[in-house]
Formats: sequence, structure tokens, C-alpha cells
Amino acid sequence: MQLEKVIGYSCRSPNSVAVNPITGDIVYPAGCYLVVYSPKDNKQLKFLRSRTCRPFYCVTFSPDGTYLAAGEQAFKQPEITIWELTYDKNKEQTESQEPQDLQEAT
Repeated sequence: MQLEKVIGYSCRSPNSVAVNPITGDIVYPAGCYLVVYSPKDNKQLKFLRSRTCRPFYCVTFSPDGTYLAAGEQAFKQPEITIWELTYDKNKEQTESQEPQDLQEAT
């Protein structure tokens, strides 16, 4: 089953909403999902899920719009998830994928 629409949000801080500097799309948390909303098209474009199923607390874009980062709300060992974004010629977001797991340098 695929998620079609999210009703509601779980914004608890000023850092819970971010605007993509390339497309103007808005990203906000709804539990363990991030909702990508296009004000231009007035619709939800994409849903990004937490890999641990814990709710997201904060979200931000890199200044050039290449990366989207979201932090979880958790008492022990919260994670930060980073998605790499790609765009087509019209600056429309075409793909969101998580980079490979990063390993700690020893």
C-alpha cells in the first residue's frame, strides 16, 4: 500500500518547516514522515519516511538545495537522515535518495 495523502502535521519547533531554495517546495514533518508540499501546484508531492519509524523533529535544506536533512525526536540515540536531491532542467525535483550509510572514521 502506498501513502496518498497526509492530513495534519507534527511541527513542534520553528525548525520543523523548511523551504527548498531551488523549487520553493515546503517540507514539514507528520509523525515519521516528511511531507513535500508544492504551493505552486497546491498538492503534496512526496512522502519521505523515517527509517526507524520515529517522528521527525526538525528539517532543513542545504543552501544550494542539494540536500535535505531531518532530525528525529527520540530520547536515546536520535538519528539525522540526509537525502540527496536531484532536479531536471526545469528545476523540478525528480528524485530523493538516501546516501549510503556513512561509517565512522577510526
